[in-house]
Amino acid sequence: MIDLSDGIATDARHIGERSGVCLQIELARLPLDVGVPSSAQAATAGEDYELCFTAPPTARTRVERTLHEAGGTPLTWIGHVRSGPPGARLLDAHGDEHRLEGYEHRW
Repeated sequence: MIDLSDGIATDARHIGERSGVCLQIELARLPLDVGVPSSAQAATAGEDYELCFTAPPTARTRVERTLHEAGGTPLTWIGHVRSGPPGARLLDAHGDEHRLEGYEHRW
């Protein structure tokens, strides 16, 4: 789990790289806040105060029920974990990959 303060394009990549998997994110599934014109902009924007986490498909119902019981926190399923090069793939509605990046801390 990671907060999306640097944008999902960057933060999902961090999860994938550190877990040795590829997070396949479907850009069309990203919830858009008022004033955000496109999913590409939503993927690169930070300070969203959202969390991104992975869960196995078998836990989906349990996760939804738990969040509902905890106060009805909205949940949006935006992709899948796949084998492949570690990181993230950001796919549009046609399945085309987009190379997007949010904020990256450089130390």
